[in-house]
Amino acid sequence: MMRKNGETQAPNQEIEALDEGPIEPCEHMTNQINSLADGTLHGVIKHFTRFHAWHCGKCSPALRRLIALRTRVITLRQLPRDAERNLLPVARYSALKKAMDALESGEESSNG
Repeated sequence: MMRKNGETQAPNQEIEALDEGPIEPCEHMTNQINSLADGTLHGVIKHFTRFHAWHCGKCSPALRRLIALRTRVITLRQLPRDAERNLLPVARYSALKKAMDALESGEESSNG
């Protein structure tokens, strides 16, 4: 992504910049903002929600943060399985893997 000053910014940095603070849209617009963020809102209500979010001090940042969160989740889902190792410190990954293996072996012995 190109900034106004000519520097480039990695997409993940841009997402992180948007992903600060709580997601708190107007109480009466929560469902519409969520649906607009995930692309399931259609018709007149979509245009009304977009207009509202554009002008609302609560819904505008909430919509940006929801879209950033959704983008992050999609990005993480598309990572190869081995890439999850690189997201955690080695000790934490080993502890997590050991706990997951213990859970799986416990499930197998109780199912068998």
